[in-house]
Amino acid sequence: MATSFLITSWLRAFFALQESALDSRDVIEIPDGDEDVIRWPRTSARDVRAIVELLEPYIRNQPLRFGGRGLGRRWRSSIDALECHELDAEYRDNRTFWRALPAICLYLHSQSVPLPPPEVWTALLARFRAPITPQDLHVDTTQTDSHDSLRTTR
Repeated sequence: MATSFLITSWLRAFFALQESALDSRDVIEIPDGDEDVIRWPRTSARDVRAIVELLEPYIRNQPLRFGGRGLGRRWRSSIDALECHELDAEYRDNRTFWRALPAICLYLHSQSVPLPPPEVWTALLARFRAPITPQDLHVDTTQTDSHDSLRTTR
């Protein structure tokens, strides 16, 4: 599976990551109103860690300008659980992470931060080419998050 997005900006980087993850991982959907649906991929902590390890140096090197502190807090809260999370388990903060990621990419884009080289994106996106089956991805039960109206789709 090759991404249909040529990564030429941080915005396109987000869409490439999202497309790759949605295409190769199960998806959680929550009804949002009459016909709208909120969805995010069921990525593992290992998947999220790979994305974070790529983005962190670029984020850390940015000065905190107007709005940056709040964005930084939002980003940190979406990845704090990685420290003590089992890497092969479904990342329990996936929803928070996938909601923070577009804002981070938009911020990096707005600051004209140079992109990593294409081979870095190729390597990162390659991890999504080998699908994880629901049997391979188990839920980390050390902290539960109850979502009564969640649906898993493929």
